[in-house]
Amino acid sequence: MEGIVLRPQGQGCIVETPSGRMLCWMRGRLRQTGVSPLAGDRVEVLPGAQGEGVIESVAPRRNQLSRPAVANVDRVVTVTSLVDPRVPPLLLDRFLALAEKARVRAVVVVNKVDLGRAQEILQVENRYRSVGYPVYPLSARLGEGVEPVRREIAQGGVTVLAGVTGVGKSSLFRCLIPGASVEVGQLTRQGHGRHTTKHTELFPVGDGYLADTPGFSALTLEGVEPGEVAGLFPEFRPFLGRCRFSDCRHLDDVGCAVTQAVGTRIDPVRYESYTFLLREAMEARRSH
Repeated sequence: MEGIVLRPQGQGCIVETPSGRMLCWMRGRLRQTGVSPLAGDRVEVLPGAQGEGVIESVAPRRNQLSRPAVANVDRVVTVTSLVDPRVPPLLLDRFLALAEKARVRAVVVVNKVDLGRAQEILQVENRYRSVGYPVYPLSARLGEGVEPVRREIAQGGVTVLAGVTGVGKSSLFRCLIPGASVEVGQLTRQGHGRHTTKHTELFPVGDGYLADTPGFSALTLEGVEPGEVAGLFPEFRPFLGRCRFSDCRHLDDVGCAVTQAVGTRIDPVRYESYTFLLREAMEARRSH
């Protein structure tokens, strides 16, 4: 039967199947190929005795994050805040650009709205909604505004939370899945790989899954070339290919369609993030 890996478990893993959750072990020939199951992997399971099973095959991954270790991600919920801490727009834009690189749907959560200024919160909402990102202002501390995020995740697929330390990812997770740490942990069997290191773990939310990704503060998707950066900003795309020069960097280039749109069709704050990420990519290329 088909299943999805909820969490690596010692030499095996916990798999959700149509018959329920079971502790599964890798078939010997799979271990010899070096295949190591990750949370989010789709697998074929042969049920065995005592609620255990054997993984016969692992489906090819559509994508994979290395930190946190999770496969087949469908959605990244980027969490930011405008107070305690005040997150610079660049950090949020970095998450969004890397989600675009991975071709993963991105959602913006503005947390701690109960502590922020209404006008500033509205400005951030408008900035990202105009680009096409769903934006959800909420207060995880008060449990207010969380339901739309739950509905987003419940549509299906695997969702991860991303954001710098202090923005309230853990608080939001607890709002979305109260008591989650107990639910899957009950499947741990004495003497069979009780984990001491915290792994990425999936928890069901409606028809989808939310990944508990400890220590996740950066999408580690590498290999962004300088020429790719502009395409990772959706609002830039209508202007790409319309510049005077084909190798336009969209900085101080003459006849640049992108820079001409800044302030009208392109938010200046987003453009500033682009210039920083472009120079970062250029520097990374030179260092290699």
